[in-house]
Amino acid sequence: MYNNITLVGRWVADTEIRVANNGTEIMNGTLAVGDSFRKDHTDFIDVTAFKHLGLNTNKFTSKGSKVLVSGKLQQERWEKDGQKRSKHVVIANQIVFLDDKKETGGIPESEGQPVDISESDLPF
Repeated sequence: MYNNITLVGRWVADTEIRVANNGTEIMNGTLAVGDSFRKDHTDFIDVTAFKHLGLNTNKFTSKGSKVLVSGKLQQERWEKDGQKRSKHVVIANQIVFLDDKKETGGIPESEGQPVDISESDLPF
C-alpha cells in the first residue's frame, strides 16, 4: 500500500517541541490549508515531525510561515472519559520552508544593491 500526503499551508501558531521519555525530540504544529475551489473553507491539519526535522522547523518557522509538508497520514486512537476518540495526523518526512527571505525578515531589501561612495571614502 502507498501512504503519502503533501500539503502546502501556513502554521496557525508557533510549533511546539517536547521530548519523549527515550530522548527523541517531537515537534507538533497545526497547518491551515486553504481550498482552491471553496475560498471560504480552510482545513486544519495536525503535523508531527521528529528529531532534526522537527527541531529545524521549530527554529526557522513561526506562526504564519508558509511551508510544504510531505509525509504519511496516520490515525491516532485513544480513549478519554470512556469515549473512543481518534484524529488524523501527518507524520512529516519532509518540510520545505516556502517564505522568501524578505517575508521572514532574513535579508534586508537594500542588501546587494549598488551604493554611491565617493573616492574619499575608499581606504586605498
